[in-house]
Amino acid sequence: MNARLVRTMGGWHGAPASLPQIDTNLRKVLPAFAEAGVSMALENYEAYRTADLGELVSRIDNAYLGICLDLTNSFGALESADEILRNLVPFTISVHLKEFAVERLEYLMGFAFRGKPTGKGMLPLKKMFDALAAANREANVIVEQWPPFCESLSKTMELELNWAKESVEHLATMGYLVK
Repeated sequence: MNARLVRTMGGWHGAPASLPQIDTNLRKVLPAFAEAGVSMALENYEAYRTADLGELVSRIDNAYLGICLDLTNSFGALESADEILRNLVPFTISVHLKEFAVERLEYLMGFAFRGKPTGKGMLPLKKMFDALAAANREANVIVEQWPPFCESLSKTMELELNWAKESVEHLATMGYLVK
């Protein structure tokens, strides 16, 4: 498949591994990844503080290990964009660009994160790309989407395709798209 990057997480939703176990697991497989010339990107999510993930990657200190930065994921741990970027940008090799908006629920009791096309939500794109540039981090960027279900799978997929096109157009307009 000629993959040069594999994204992984420290467990599964509701069953995160402990940080010492992640450390052990990564150290076991990293030599084989390095031998194959494949980097591993550990994605952040709400189960782990970003400071802990950054410290883990720093401690392992392997050129084939980095972070898959997903700002939206760590908002679930009530971390700010500034905190997430400060802790993870120095190790970022991949980015999941997942646009969102925080919207009050219809019955006014709580809020929900809802997916949006890139540039139509609250994701601090400029702040993120500026932080990556300032740290000289050249990361691949994957536009990840959270489209709402639209009465059928085919309609939902159509919306997702339209959002993908709109997102790429927005990134190109902003100068973030490298061809």
